[in-house]
Amino acid sequence: MLGLAGEGLALKSAHAASNNSSGANAVPLYRLRHNGNTDHFYTTNAKEKDDAVKKAGYVYEGIQCYVFATHVNGSVPLYRLRHNGADVDHFYTVSAQEKDNAVRKFGYTYEGIQCYVLPAGNVPLYRLRHDGGDADHFYTTDPAELDSAIKKAGYTYEGVAAYVLTHR
Repeated sequence: MLGLAGEGLALKSAHAASNNSSGANAVPLYRLRHNGNTDHFYTTNAKEKDDAVKKAGYVYEGIQCYVFATHVNGSVPLYRLRHNGADVDHFYTVSAQEKDNAVRKFGYTYEGIQCYVLPAGNVPLYRLRHDGGDADHFYTTDPAELDSAIKKAGYTYEGVAAYVLTHR
């Protein structure tokens, strides 16, 4: 299983991802994993995080990174989608076209803007996909975790989803 103990998820010594955006307005993006399947779930809402743990079978894995709750100069929306059914999967993208395509062609439900992220910077949020019995989209800022997900857990690297902050 992919999961890191504690809150130190890749919160290393990186700096703010853009000259236009400081971490002063940043909020944590919490990472959770479902206990019964491979679904990874990310939210900036602490109550939603707690409810997912208490009521929906998710395990809290820590703070993945920091993002913006509202638009700041140079930021773009990170859209959140969910695929229901046998394969529960949360999917996040900055592309409105990709969002719309996921709804039309793949049966995802658009859940809204999760947060705002940066289109360029120095801290990439990597996106991976797992196919098979349990579909899953997985996001990490940690290159070692990225490598491990590909080599040991069968994930496919899909590229950089966005750029984020590793501290406020």
